[in-house]
Amino acid sequence: MPEKANVNNTADDILKVFKELRLGGMTDEFKAQNNDLGTYGAMSFSERLLKICMAEKEKRDRNSLAARLKEAKLINPMACLENVVVDANRTLNMELLTSLATCKFISQKRHISLEGATGTGKSYLASAIGNAACRNHFKVRCVRLPDLLNELLVARRQGETNIVRDSYLKYDLMIFDDFLLMPITVDYTFELLDIINACLGKCSMIFCSQYPNTEWYQRIDSDRTAGSDSTLAEAVLDRIIHHMDVITISSKQSMRSFYDPSGEPSKK
Repeated sequence: MPEKANVNNTADDILKVFKELRLGGMTDEFKAQNNDLGTYGAMSFSERLLKICMAEKEKRDRNSLAARLKEAKLINPMACLENVVVDANRTLNMELLTSLATCKFISQKRHISLEGATGTGKSYLASAIGNAACRNHFKVRCVRLPDLLNELLVARRQGETNIVRDSYLKYDLMIFDDFLLMPITVDYTFELLDIINACLGKCSMIFCSQYPNTEWYQRIDSDRTAGSDSTLAEAVLDRIIHHMDVITISSKQSMRSFYDPSGEPSKK
């Protein structure tokens, strides 16, 4: 009896230490092993210790991923490349999705333009790429371009441009949804050029646009005299076009019918 009591006391002491060190994964695995000595009793000390350590690592990895996904603010938080619809009605293919899943373009600091009409699944695909990037330990942030430009413009008027702009520079991948959905005037163009300049060489960018990049020039600095050139528009495009891969998405059916609002495949 004293020997059993000592064992129980030792187990309690170990759990107490785990709790003080906030080792939740180790705590859960240690409890599981103690409650099933028939299975774990035959293992060596090293094998059991390895399982305890791996449980902690896996829990930390899950928590870290959850934090990255939350911070990313993806349009479709549940989107993943495995659920992207690939069939004869779409221009997407498995080879392309497999390439995107590696997130190699982020390491290379290249950019992607996802272009297509409303309902072709641009935002879903961007979110799925963002999800894959988070799982590959990259930091991601998704934002609607109109919201970002408004935020930057207000910050400039309040003398807080550096604070707001620099808050976006900690990410490895920036996703701009609704890119140039509406033509932007000269004030907003300055903000766009500023954020593009800041991101250049530091992170990759994904642009989700209903308009092909060949039409972007006319939608930037849009209040200039009709038919005139714009050095601002040229400056913006010059910084991204040369390091950008274009993915044009077409679909004979709206992709919204394939997914529920959360981004999960529809069960209809």
